[in-house]
Amino acid sequence: TPSRNTSDPRLIVIHSFDINKPGAEVDDFQGGSILTGTARAGSRDPTKHTRGRHRCKPIFSEIISLHAESNHLQFAVPGGL
Repeated sequence: TPSRNTSDPRLIVIHSFDINKPGAEVDDFQGGSILTGTARAGSRDPTKHTRGRHRCKPIFSEIISLHAESNHLQFAVPGGL
């Protein structure tokens, strides 16, 4: 059994098969891929960048819903692609 990754959720919202069109406003983003951790519907998580010399203030993102294809999910984990 693989160990569970309990670290903070880390997601990427830009990739080659992107549902988020170029120039879309952040409020209109509709998809992404989970890199680490677990994302839960209804959670409110800080979005932050901590690499390099620059530090950014966190902004908060709310996960309104989660889907895999046409299936509604309560939570999602990395993998599946």
